[in-house]
Amino acid sequence: MYYWNQDNFDGLKQIYHHFIDDPYFALYAEYCHFRESGLRKIAFKKLEEFIQNCKKLDVSTQRNIVITLMDIIYNHLSIHQLSSEPLNRYVIKVLKDWMATGDQDIQPYQWLGYLCQDIEFYRKALELDPHQQFCLIQLVKSHLKQVDWQTHHLDLSFLIGELTHAYDHLTQAHALIDKIDQSSERHKLEIEYRYFTTLLNAWENYQNSKMDSSFSLWCKDHHIDFNEYITIYYSN
Repeated sequence: MYYWNQDNFDGLKQIYHHFIDDPYFALYAEYCHFRESGLRKIAFKKLEEFIQNCKKLDVSTQRNIVITLMDIIYNHLSIHQLSSEPLNRYVIKVLKDWMATGDQDIQPYQWLGYLCQDIEFYRKALELDPHQQFCLIQLVKSHLKQVDWQTHHLDLSFLIGELTHAYDHLTQAHALIDKIDQSSERHKLEIEYRYFTTLLNAWENYQNSKMDSSFSLWCKDHHIDFNEYITIYYSN
């Protein structure tokens, strides 16, 4: 039954066993249990009960619950059924209400940036703490993701958008990487940054050469390591 979704179901079971005796998270644990069991309707009933119970608690307790939820979700990405639209709406409301108080805590900005996929929240968090590692890393990933998108058709000798825009994203990514502490995460980002820098420089030289051959062949002729992207088309 579990096949490709094994990690998700095993993870739901682990979360259930970890939180079932927690007075604040017991209903959420039951939600995980019924999701793992495939009883979606009952699971969402438990989730709604969990949300309604949370709303009755004082603001400070609700914030702590939301931060715990975000830690669970972020640190268990393979368990993709940990959250849902109703829970996201509740969490976002708590975080936005928290942010609106003018509190200098960066956590609402950090998690709103993650949940809403809005880098402006990361930037606001960095105004409060310029060295906040999570937000720095997420911003770098956002800039590199943009370059990745612009270059993902270079195997067809086609750059999406303006080259100057791609270089600008790389420049911003580099400035942010310099602020990240030495770690395996920084190392991976540095490798990705160097790859895209090499790729864009090669593309610029290819364009200036006005060669008739494809970009892939041009790179091969110039001994440049260029990993062609494989475009997969999904059909119904």
